[in-house]
Amino acid sequence: MAERLGIQVVHVQQQGKGYAVRQAFSMISSKFETICMLDGDGTYSTKEFKNACELVLMKNIDMVVGNRIKREESELSLSTFRRGHTTGNKIFSFLFSKLFRLEIKDTLSGWRVFSYPFVKSFTEGASGFEIEMELNTHAMLLDVSVINIDVEYRERMQGSHSKLNTYTDGWRILRRMLLMYRSEKPFLAYGFLSIPWVLLSAYSMEIVISEFLEKQRILHFPTLIGGVGAFIVGALIGVTGMILEKVRLGRVSLIRSIYNSAKTQTSK
Repeated sequence: MAERLGIQVVHVQQQGKGYAVRQAFSMISSKFETICMLDGDGTYSTKEFKNACELVLMKNIDMVVGNRIKREESELSLSTFRRGHTTGNKIFSFLFSKLFRLEIKDTLSGWRVFSYPFVKSFTEGASGFEIEMELNTHAMLLDVSVINIDVEYRERMQGSHSKLNTYTDGWRILRRMLLMYRSEKPFLAYGFLSIPWVLLSAYSMEIVISEFLEKQRILHFPTLIGGVGAFIVGALIGVTGMILEKVRLGRVSLIRSIYNSAKTQTSK
Protein backbone atom coordinates (compact mmCIF):
# COMPACT_ATOMS: atom_id res chain seq x y z
CA MET A 1 0.00 0.00 0.00
CA ALA A 2 2.82 2.41 0.88
CA GLU A 3 4.64 1.74 -2.37
CA ARG A 4 1.47 2.38 -4.37
CA LEU A 5 1.33 5.81 -2.72
CA GLY A 6 4.86 6.54 -3.90
CA ILE A 7 6.47 6.04 -0.48
CA GLN A 8 9.96 4.58 -0.31
CA VAL A 9 9.91 1.39 1.74
CA VAL A 10 13.23 0.28 3.24
CA HIS A 11 13.79 -3.25 4.54
CA VAL A 12 16.09 -3.63 7.57
CA GLN A 13 17.73 -6.99 8.15
CA GLN A 14 18.10 -6.62 11.93
CA GLN A 15 14.86 -7.04 13.81
CA GLY A 16 13.96 -4.24 16.17
CA LYS A 17 12.52 -0.74 16.17
CA GLY A 18 15.83 0.87 17.11
CA TYR A 19 17.64 -0.62 14.12
CA ALA A 20 14.90 0.63 11.79
CA VAL A 21 15.07 4.16 13.18
CA ARG A 22 18.87 4.23 12.94
CA GLN A 23 18.74 3.01 9.32
CA ALA A 24 16.17 5.67 8.45
CA PHE A 25 18.23 8.42 10.07
CA SER A 26 21.34 7.38 8.13
CA MET A 27 19.49 7.76 4.81
CA ILE A 28 18.18 11.28 5.41
CA SER A 29 19.88 14.08 3.47
CA SER A 30 20.12 17.80 4.20
CA LYS A 31 17.28 18.61 1.82
CA PHE A 32 14.87 17.48 4.55
CA GLU A 33 14.51 20.24 7.14
CA THR A 34 12.07 18.35 9.36
CA ILE A 35 11.85 14.61 10.04
CA CYS A 36 8.70 13.03 11.44
CA MET A 37 8.66 9.74 13.34
CA LEU A 38 5.45 7.83 13.94
CA ASP A 39 4.67 4.33 15.17
CA GLY A 40 2.99 2.32 12.43
CA ASP A 41 0.16 0.89 14.52
CA GLY A 42 -2.36 3.62 13.67
CA THR A 43 -2.83 4.74 17.28
CA TYR A 44 -1.39 8.25 16.92
CA SER A 45 -3.17 11.13 15.27
CA THR A 46 -1.24 12.94 12.53
CA LYS A 47 -3.20 16.20 12.78
CA GLU A 48 -0.49 17.98 14.80
CA PHE A 49 2.39 17.17 12.43
CA LYS A 50 2.00 20.44 10.52
CA ASN A 51 2.09 22.47 13.72
CA ALA A 52 5.12 20.53 14.98
CA CYS A 53 7.01 21.04 11.70
CA GLU A 54 6.34 24.77 11.91
CA LEU A 55 7.78 24.82 15.44
CA VAL A 56 10.96 23.16 14.15
CA LEU A 57 11.26 25.53 11.17
CA MET A 58 10.11 28.82 12.71
CA LYS A 59 11.05 28.47 16.40
CA ASN A 60 14.29 26.47 16.01
CA ILE A 61 12.95 23.59 18.10
CA ASP A 62 15.08 20.46 17.66
CA MET A 63 12.66 17.82 18.96
CA VAL A 64 8.88 17.92 19.36
CA VAL A 65 7.50 15.05 21.46
CA GLY A 66 3.88 13.98 21.18
CA ASN A 67 2.23 13.71 24.58
CA ARG A 68 -0.44 11.04 24.20
CA ILE A 69 -3.91 12.25 25.18
CA LYS A 70 -6.72 9.72 25.19
CA ARG A 71 -10.28 10.37 24.13
CA GLU A 72 -13.26 9.65 26.35
CA GLU A 73 -12.98 6.30 28.11
CA SER A 74 -16.26 5.16 26.54
CA GLU A 75 -14.70 5.41 23.08
CA LEU A 76 -11.66 3.28 23.89
CA SER A 77 -11.22 -0.34 24.85
CA LEU A 78 -9.27 -1.11 28.02
CA SER A 79 -6.46 -2.59 25.92
CA THR A 80 -5.67 0.81 24.39
CA PHE A 81 -4.45 2.26 27.67
CA ARG A 82 -3.33 -0.83 29.56
CA ARG A 83 -2.92 0.04 33.22
CA GLY A 84 0.59 -1.45 33.43
CA HIS A 85 1.78 0.49 30.39
CA THR A 86 0.25 3.76 31.59
CA THR A 87 1.69 3.42 35.10
CA GLY A 88 5.10 2.38 33.79
CA ASN A 89 5.22 5.31 31.38
CA LYS A 90 4.41 7.76 34.17
CA ILE A 91 7.16 6.26 36.34
CA PHE A 92 9.73 6.39 33.53
CA SER A 93 8.77 9.97 32.66
CA PHE A 94 9.16 11.02 36.30
CA LEU A 95 12.50 9.22 36.71
CA PHE A 96 13.87 10.61 33.47
CA SER A 97 12.95 14.20 34.33
CA LYS A 98 14.63 13.87 37.74
CA LEU A 99 17.76 12.03 36.57
CA PHE A 100 18.43 13.99 33.38
CA ARG A 101 16.78 17.34 34.18
CA LEU A 102 14.81 17.39 30.93
CA GLU A 103 11.05 17.90 31.05
CA ILE A 104 9.45 15.39 28.67
CA LYS A 105 5.88 14.50 29.59
CA ASP A 106 5.73 11.25 27.60
CA THR A 107 9.25 9.78 27.47
CA LEU A 108 8.21 6.65 25.53
CA SER A 109 6.12 8.42 22.90
CA GLY A 110 6.60 7.17 19.34
CA TRP A 111 5.30 10.46 17.90
CA ARG A 112 8.17 12.89 17.28
CA VAL A 113 9.39 15.59 14.91
CA PHE A 114 13.11 16.39 14.65
CA SER A 115 15.36 18.94 13.02
CA TYR A 116 17.90 17.67 10.49
CA PRO A 117 20.96 18.50 12.70
CA PHE A 118 19.43 16.56 15.60
CA VAL A 119 18.92 13.47 13.45
CA LYS A 120 22.39 13.51 11.85
CA SER A 121 24.15 13.89 15.21
CA PHE A 122 22.28 10.91 16.71
CA THR A 123 24.66 7.94 16.79
CA GLU A 124 22.82 5.53 19.08
CA GLY A 125 20.18 2.97 18.14
CA ALA A 126 19.05 0.34 20.66
CA SER A 127 17.40 -2.70 19.14
CA GLY A 128 14.03 -2.29 20.76
CA PHE A 129 11.75 0.12 22.60
CA GLU A 130 14.68 1.79 24.40
CA ILE A 131 15.23 3.96 21.30
CA GLU A 132 12.89 6.68 22.63
CA MET A 133 14.93 6.89 25.83
CA GLU A 134 18.11 7.30 23.77
CA LEU A 135 16.53 10.12 21.74
CA ASN A 136 15.61 11.88 24.98
CA THR A 137 19.14 11.49 26.31
CA HIS A 138 20.59 12.78 23.03
CA ALA A 139 18.53 15.97 23.44
CA MET A 140 19.92 16.34 26.97
CA LEU A 141 23.51 15.87 25.76
CA LEU A 142 23.16 18.49 23.03
CA ASP A 143 21.27 20.80 25.38
CA VAL A 144 18.87 21.61 22.54
CA SER A 145 15.33 22.92 22.62
CA VAL A 146 12.62 20.32 23.23
CA ILE A 147 8.89 20.94 23.39
CA ASN A 148 5.88 18.76 24.26
CA ILE A 149 2.71 18.86 22.19
CA ASP A 150 -0.54 17.03 22.91
CA VAL A 151 -1.60 14.43 20.32
CA GLU A 152 -4.67 12.25 20.25
CA TYR A 153 -4.10 8.58 21.02
CA ARG A 154 -6.71 6.12 19.83
CA GLU A 155 -7.48 2.43 19.70
CA ARG A 156 -5.35 0.12 17.58
CA MET A 157 -6.56 -1.05 14.19
CA GLN A 158 -8.51 -4.30 14.23
CA GLY A 159 -6.19 -7.29 14.21
CA SER A 160 -3.23 -5.28 15.52
CA HIS A 161 -1.65 -6.25 18.83
CA SER A 162 0.99 -4.53 20.96
CA LYS A 163 4.41 -6.23 20.97
CA LEU A 164 5.37 -4.42 24.18
CA ASN A 165 5.52 -6.70 27.22
CA THR A 166 4.74 -4.72 30.37
CA TYR A 167 7.32 -6.34 32.65
CA THR A 168 10.04 -7.67 30.31
CA ASP A 169 10.28 -4.54 28.17
CA GLY A 170 9.66 -2.34 31.20
CA TRP A 171 12.73 -3.83 32.88
CA ARG A 172 14.77 -3.41 29.68
CA ILE A 173 13.78 0.26 29.46
CA LEU A 174 14.57 0.89 33.13
CA ARG A 175 17.92 -0.89 32.81
CA ARG A 176 18.73 1.14 29.70
CA MET A 177 17.84 4.37 31.49
CA LEU A 178 20.16 3.56 34.41
CA LEU A 179 22.97 2.54 32.05
CA MET A 180 22.57 5.80 30.15
CA TYR A 181 22.65 7.72 33.42
CA ARG A 182 25.91 5.97 34.27
CA SER A 183 27.29 6.84 30.83
CA GLU A 184 26.03 10.42 30.62
CA LYS A 185 26.41 11.39 34.29
CA PRO A 186 29.43 9.28 35.32
CA PHE A 187 30.75 11.66 37.96
CA LEU A 188 27.46 11.60 39.86
CA ALA A 189 26.72 7.91 39.19
CA TYR A 190 30.10 6.65 40.36
CA GLY A 191 30.05 9.18 43.18
CA PHE A 192 26.85 7.59 44.50
CA LEU A 193 28.40 4.12 44.14
CA SER A 194 31.46 5.16 46.14
CA ILE A 195 29.46 6.56 49.09
CA PRO A 196 28.66 3.17 50.77
CA TRP A 197 32.34 2.18 50.63
CA VAL A 198 33.49 5.50 52.08
CA LEU A 199 30.90 5.26 54.88
CA LEU A 200 31.97 1.68 55.64
CA SER A 201 35.58 2.82 55.75
CA ALA A 202 34.75 5.75 58.04
CA TYR A 203 32.78 3.48 60.40
CA SER A 204 35.58 0.89 60.55
CA MET A 205 38.33 3.45 61.05
CA GLU A 206 36.33 5.22 63.75
CA ILE A 207 36.29 1.97 65.72
CA VAL A 208 40.02 1.42 65.25
CA ILE A 209 41.02 5.03 66.08
CA SER A 210 38.79 5.14 69.19
CA GLU A 211 40.29 1.85 70.34
CA PHE A 212 43.85 3.10 69.77
CA LEU A 213 43.23 6.38 71.63
CA GLU A 214 41.71 4.51 74.58
CA LYS A 215 44.09 1.56 74.88
CA GLN A 216 47.13 2.81 72.94
CA ARG A 217 47.07 -0.25 70.73
CA ILE A 218 45.02 -1.84 67.98
CA LEU A 219 43.15 -5.01 68.91
CA HIS A 220 41.02 -5.50 65.79
CA PHE A 221 43.41 -5.68 62.84
CA PRO A 222 40.74 -7.20 60.52
CA THR A 223 38.63 -4.08 61.11
CA LEU A 224 41.63 -1.87 60.26
CA ILE A 225 42.37 -3.84 57.08
CA GLY A 226 38.71 -3.83 56.09
CA GLY A 227 38.47 -0.05 56.65
CA VAL A 228 41.55 0.68 54.56
CA GLY A 229 40.35 -1.71 51.85
CA ALA A 230 36.89 -0.09 51.76
CA PHE A 231 38.49 3.35 51.43
CA ILE A 232 40.66 2.17 48.52
CA VAL A 233 37.63 0.67 46.74
CA GLY A 234 35.61 3.87 47.28
CA ALA A 235 38.49 6.02 46.03
CA LEU A 236 38.96 3.86 42.92
CA ILE A 237 35.25 4.11 42.09
CA GLY A 238 35.38 7.89 42.51
CA VAL A 239 38.48 8.21 40.32
CA THR A 240 36.81 6.02 37.68
CA GLY A 241 33.88 8.44 37.64
CA MET A 242 36.22 11.42 37.13
CA ILE A 243 38.04 9.69 34.26
CA LEU A 244 34.79 8.71 32.55
CA GLU A 245 33.50 12.28 32.97
CA LYS A 246 36.49 13.49 30.94
CA VAL A 247 35.78 10.86 28.28
CA ARG A 248 32.12 11.90 28.19
CA LEU A 249 33.02 15.56 27.67
CA GLY A 250 35.14 14.58 24.67
CA ARG A 251 32.28 12.54 23.21
CA VAL A 252 29.78 15.35 23.79
CA SER A 253 32.13 17.79 22.07
CA LEU A 254 32.30 15.47 19.03
CA ILE A 255 28.50 15.06 18.89
CA ARG A 256 27.98 18.82 19.13
CA SER A 257 30.47 19.42 16.34
CA ILE A 258 28.49 17.00 14.13
CA TYR A 259 25.30 18.83 15.11
CA ASN A 260 26.80 22.24 14.27
CA SER A 261 28.16 20.92 10.96
CA ALA A 262 24.71 19.62 10.00
CA LYS A 263 23.17 22.94 11.04
CA THR A 264 25.57 24.72 8.70
CA GLN A 265 24.46 22.45 5.83
CA THR A 266 20.81 23.32 6.31
CA SER A 267 21.49 27.05 6.48
CA LYS A 268 23.17 27.11 3.05
